Amino acid sequence: MMFLDGCFILQVLFNKLKKQKLRNEEVTSITRDLFLLENQLPFQVLIPLMRSKDTVYELDFYHHLLDFFYFKFVYGEGHHQRESRSNREATSWYRYYSVNELKKVGISFAPRNASVFVDVKFRNPFLGGTLRIPPLNIEDSTKSLLLNLAAYEACAGWSSAKCTSYVCFMRSLIDKPEDVKELRWMGILRTTIGPDNQIAQIFKEMTINLVPNPSAYRDVKNSVESHYRSTFRRFIFHYKGRISEAMVKYSFIYGIAVSAIQAYMAQTKQRPDYGICSCSNTTLLHH
Repeated sequence: MMFLDGCFILQVLFNKLKKQKLRNEEVTSITRDLFLLENQLPFQVLIPLMRSKDTVYELDFYHHLLDFFYFKFVYGEGHHQRESRSNREATSWYRYYSVNELKKVGISFAPRNASVFVDVKFRNPFLGGTLRIPPLNIEDSTKSLLLNLAAYEACAGWSSAKCTSYVCFMRSLIDKPEDVKELRWMGILRTTIGPDNQIAQIFKEMTINLVPNPSAYRDVKNSVESHYRSTFRRFIFHYKGRISEAMVKYSFIYGIAVSAIQAYMAQTKQRPDYGICSCSNTTLLHH
């Protein structure tokens, strides 16, 4: 049985499932089962099966498929160093703000071209700021995959809790369907599985029992908090919005007034004036 399971996992690693012409629901079900923490098959079983292959993955470093994907998700390619078990360092706590709350103080959102999903950055110019987040595809198996990654790092005792902290950070940004809409519009969330309120509910459900590392994204949180508390920036963007609304409102009224005047002038064109020799339009005297 382990031999058959090992052969199947190798087909997944070498991307051979496309030849099987599986339906989408079958691929989703297979993916969900493969990444369940309790279903992991040690890569020690796979290494002997790969001796005849010209291309061999560096499986001696990874423990199993979920471990393999975890390091790709969190660290990217070429990382071969494991985190030691240690206590989380003490740090201050931060308030969390949703996407629309941050937009009100001039913080925008943009996709970040990064090799790992957890690589979030914040750029803070003079007035506005930009929170750059790597795009995330939301599929039918995404919730199960992220929860299993979080469960795995909890079982491993890794203090950084990178995946857990990433999920909780995204949840802090997503409070309402409008937040999902903004992230989707900016290309940060890519999803076709359901409406925005369903995606917001998925993030709420994922974080029910998750405890993030308080020091995760410390620099990003510090920058966001500093930007949000800036009285000057809040004043500028508060009145910028009001001024924009007023300009739109009064430009509309001005447009209506100009149109009305033009219509009135077109209907009441003045007759030509020839001075004291003006002639009647209805009677001409011939001599």
